[in-house]
Amino acid sequence: MHIRIHFMISAICLLLMLSVRPASGQINFGDYVYDNDGNVLSGYEIELFVDQPLDFGFLFSNQTDPVSVDLTDDSQIGILEITAVRYMDVFVDVIPPDDLESFESGDRIPVNISYAYANRGVHSGPGSAITVPGMNVRFPIFQRASGQPPAPPPTPPHSGYTPPRETAFLYFFGTIFPDGGLNVGEYTGEIIITISYDGI
Repeated sequence: MHIRIHFMISAICLLLMLSVRPASGQINFGDYVYDNDGNVLSGYEIELFVDQPLDFGFLFSNQTDPVSVDLTDDSQIGILEITAVRYMDVFVDVIPPDDLESFESGDRIPVNISYAYANRGVHSGPGSAITVPGMNVRFPIFQRASGQPPAPPPTPPHSGYTPPRETAFLYFFGTIFPDGGLNVGEYTGEIIITISYDGI
């Protein structure tokens, strides 16, 4: 049987909720990045793209041993790209599923999900990622150099200006706990991810 978690991504800002299905999507939000007509200024959008879903692989229906996907399992971890304004911090809040469900049989498999982030600007794999101890975190979209003086203040948002952008990565991993009495089929779940800029 094939066990896989598919991503469902949602973004929230103030009282507005936008949903994006598992494919790539673009989510526009921000309080001070609007022009006089209420449109988001170009370059201030947060873009999300699912590079690869978290995939626990195949199980036998009578299997009772837990199955883990570790942060180092490059071909099985879930990978999500976040592209945003380079000098901004983002808040990330994750709501993982409690279990995976088969839509054919209704059977459920308990699951425990964790995640990590990397904000060095290039996808160098999860080896340099920082594991998040809970389900929410705040981090700069691009890691600032330690021991260096702070950068000059950013250019204020205005029409015609496009700020520098950077990409950070989220890596999802975890463990499932089959009970040995599972029906054959595909088991799926959703990870709800809420992302917003700090200070907006």
